[in-house]
Amino acid sequence: MADDQIRYAASGGSQRTDVRLAIEPGGTGRLFVGSSMSLPTAGPLDTLGTFEGALDSGVLSRLRSLLAGGAPVVPAEPAIPGSVVRHLATAGWEVMIPGYAPAPLDEVESLLQQAIATLLEHPAEAVRLWIDRDGAFVLTAAGDRPVELGSLATLRGTYVVRDADGAVLAATPVVAPSDTSGRLLGPGESLRLPAAEAASGGLSGGVELDAVIGGRSCRLLLQAAPITR
Repeated sequence: MADDQIRYAASGGSQRTDVRLAIEPGGTGRLFVGSSMSLPTAGPLDTLGTFEGALDSGVLSRLRSLLAGGAPVVPAEPAIPGSVVRHLATAGWEVMIPGYAPAPLDEVESLLQQAIATLLEHPAEAVRLWIDRDGAFVLTAAGDRPVELGSLATLRGTYVVRDADGAVLAATPVVAPSDTSGRLLGPGESLRLPAAEAASGGLSGGVELDAVIGGRSCRLLLQAAPITR
């Protein structure tokens, strides 16, 4: 790792957080997000995979200034079972951040969240989950690179129907294609996954599936933005 490269990762927890961020010396950010629940401050995420782009120079300048003093001192707290584990590394040192980050790590994490929010607008090798007007889930390659989906035999999903007050009326499984072999989706290409039973009302839900993103096998947990039909 270059001396001024910054790496940040968060994983685990009840919502299965999965985020990895690398900030290169020239200011380019490279991000992987594997779960729609990974970034609660950014709101629901319907697009997962890798994201790349240039980061704000002011954010980077402040971030590097905060990290220039060497490894910060953090409390020696045991990890809470089921909690999200966060790691920060740069300039030859690495620290694990506890549940509540002390200064200056609290500001560092705030700046890293800003960088992540910026990168989410620049999908590279990513897939988006959405619900079409016929009430089917649709997976679309959302970046500028193809996305390799693994065996669809391992795909799992739930389709949720709600009434006007938000109460759940039904929860049915997503139907995987009869051909469960993997797929290579080119940019803009889609794979449609109908629900077991079509319905009207407020529709939402999510899927879990295997993919190869950035040359690494991973499990993506996607949540679709709700619609009404």
